[in-house]
Amino acid sequence: MPSFEVTPIGTVRNNRTDVQHTDNWGAVRSTITIDARFGEACLQGLEGFSHVEILFIFDQFPEHDDYREPRP
Repeated sequence: MPSFEVTPIGTVRNNRTDVQHTDNWGAVRSTITIDARFGEACLQGLEGFSHVEILFIFDQFPEHDDYREPRP
């Protein structure tokens, strides 16, 4: 299987601590911080759009040998 490398351009943060086994994320407000290397102009014009797509990598999720069993 081909692989590829992903380099993060920012960080997503929120105050939620009970992240496992819960689905109530609707009221959670997160902050996305873009790395300083992109400068302040990197988000110029963003306010003209109704949506932004964010790709999030679950880097703190424990690895398992078998993923066939559904999990919340």
